[in-house]
Amino acid sequence: MYRDRANTRNENLSQLSKSETYTLNLADYDNGNFTPNGRSVSLTKTVLSENPVYINKVIESGNAKIGYLMYNGFYPNYETQLNNAFGELKSQGITDFVLDLRYNPGGSVATATRLASMITGQFKGQVFARQQWNAKVEANFNATKRDNLTNFFTDKINSGATINSLNLTKIYILTSENTASASELVINGLKPYINVIQIGDFTIGKNVGSITLYDSPDFSKKDINPSHRYAMQPLVLKIVNKDGFGDYNKGGLKPDTELKEDYTKLGILGDSSDPLLNAAILQIRGSGRKAPQNPKVIFENIIDNYSLNRFKSEMYVELP
Repeated sequence: MYRDRANTRNENLSQLSKSETYTLNLADYDNGNFTPNGRSVSLTKTVLSENPVYINKVIESGNAKIGYLMYNGFYPNYETQLNNAFGELKSQGITDFVLDLRYNPGGSVATATRLASMITGQFKGQVFARQQWNAKVEANFNATKRDNLTNFFTDKINSGATINSLNLTKIYILTSENTASASELVINGLKPYINVIQIGDFTIGKNVGSITLYDSPDFSKKDINPSHRYAMQPLVLKIVNKDGFGDYNKGGLKPDTELKEDYTKLGILGDSSDPLLNAAILQIRGSGRKAPQNPKVIFENIIDNYSLNRFKSEMYVELP
């Protein structure tokens, strides 16, 4: 029955994605009941280039100056914007940092490595993550390009600009059932080095990565066949942290403070009314106030368009 419901939701989302325009009819939710309220929203499809740096701000609470960043995708084209966001937080002298990855499905391993380097800064040149390929590939890499299997903390982004590092020894990371792949890599890769406090739900559990194979002599972007517009995206590697741990594919990464999102009391993102952020603020302040509780009614996880577009939710590396 659950699979039938999931299939129906996927079909509904697929139909909405195919439509050029559609109307959403709204309802009020109260005590388990949905009541149509006569309001509606008309939407028209358009192409957007999403800046994954969605919210970047400083929250002052008591003696704490808390940096808050909601980051929604590991996109190499937006590394400058990400680095600038860290520069703003650094210039304001934050005392604590909350990284919100609850809606981040993943992306580039290289960008994840640079994000981890922005959070820290004191571990340049040390191992952030190791890639594990099949025996034949590893033998070739070990004989010729061993470092290509290892991702090291760095002080540069892809443009060559210097990273704005925070040199943190503790971080609070917000997660949900939508937190996956490169997001999980950041959590797992940082744990051997700094204190990572995970608040929210269990993550998805994607510990494998892919590469893009193009129709060209060496499968790279060089000399691509102009007659073809396709590519393959095979899963080719598993990724582990400095200590060799990466077995979180069954059940995901467990939060230190388990707190599922309550769809009836979501609050405002970036505001203390958001239960997950509020839980982090309370822990930072060591407050005796009552922490948010898990919802009494657990709704099925809301899926989004990322789930229909594999290239938006995969962890990948570039061919060396």
